[in-house]
Amino acid sequence: MERSRQIPNAPRDWKPQKPDSGRSYEIELITPMVGGGATVGKVDTDFPIRPTAIRGHLRHWWRLVRGHSLGDGMWRREEEIFGSTEFPSPLTIKVSPGPKKPTLYAISKIKPTSTHGYILFPAIDKGHDLLEHGYQFQLTLSIIPKDELQRRRDGQNRKRKPTEQPPAAITPIEEDVQAAMRAWVLFGGVGARTRRGCGALRMIKEPGPSPVSQPDQLLKRTLHEMPAEVQVFQSHAPAPHLQAWEQVIKMLKTFRQPPPARRGEPRRKFPEAETLRRITGVRGRRNRPIAEKDMPSGFPRAELGLPIVFHFKDGSGPDGETALPHGKDADGKPLQRMGSPVILKPIPVSATESIPTLIVLRRPTGLLVDVANASRQPVTGSQFSDYEASPLKEFSKSGSALEAFLAYAKSQGFTEVTRS
Repeated sequence: MERSRQIPNAPRDWKPQKPDSGRSYEIELITPMVGGGATVGKVDTDFPIRPTAIRGHLRHWWRLVRGHSLGDGMWRREEEIFGSTEFPSPLTIKVSPGPKKPTLYAISKIKPTSTHGYILFPAIDKGHDLLEHGYQFQLTLSIIPKDELQRRRDGQNRKRKPTEQPPAAITPIEEDVQAAMRAWVLFGGVGARTRRGCGALRMIKEPGPSPVSQPDQLLKRTLHEMPAEVQVFQSHAPAPHLQAWEQVIKMLKTFRQPPPARRGEPRRKFPEAETLRRITGVRGRRNRPIAEKDMPSGFPRAELGLPIVFHFKDGSGPDGETALPHGKDADGKPLQRMGSPVILKPIPVSATESIPTLIVLRRPTGLLVDVANASRQPVTGSQFSDYEASPLKEFSKSGSALEAFLAYAKSQGFTEVTRS
């Protein structure tokens, strides 16, 4: 018969150490926020900004500014900062409301065909209102003392075999947290659709020496910490926050949906619609087949983010078909999403003005799409620049929509920000 085990008493002189008083930041939304509440897509006016969401954002941006350089050691370091099922996070995040009560902006005021409607279509389709820009909140980040963190690591190592033990000592995490914080405020946001500029942030006040008054230095410092392939392009002229945001949205919309041709010019057309008609055999009476040599099959705009849901008017094509990334996730299920490598952002330079900005993250390679039960449709290739009506013809010889979009942005006055 087994003897009952006794739980040893805790040392009399031991007391759990509380996190430090923390660093507090006052932050303001400079563009409307989509969703952010416990219910997907909806704003919770009682608790609009959630600490758990901010933790997820900080974790994401930490991987880009610090984790990428650690190789196989990234996951261990991430555990030390943000925790895991075996190691509680030493970072505490607290959100306190600011002086203004949260107010909603009625989504019904935004026309689907407007510039803002172009990127807010998920909220428009579901009738979800937005959190109005101008909302302020206080964010406090607290970290437990180093000796308490070390005590946790010692306990973790005692439970593991010597060959499975993480390093005995933990490097202080404060610098990592601050680097993630800088990148999140500068390039990220809160809520949904942050890669399209929703929920963009402005730092009103932060502890210690503040780089807010020197936005150029802050941008270069953050960019210097990121992988070499990350690029930032900016317009030269600041504008009010919402106008700066609208400028970059409009640029993407114009590129993805070319306007009517001028007299004497061929109408520019991407091949996705005709490709879908070929695959499904569904086309309107007025939509005569186009020869492959005049418009090759493929989905070049998938390079700018997936999924893409296709809508056709009056039965002119297979309405509602969706392009998804080809492949399977870790659980063996078909992939459902590929985040856009392009972030549209107004980066604030004052309390009222921002600079229109494009941030280009790691570019997808070897990307293929699945659509309408047809797998592995091409996304890039010189054929997408070769046909006469190609919108990429002027901007990309390789047939890359991402390459063409950046060349188009440069033609609109955007220049690349250097790291030096």
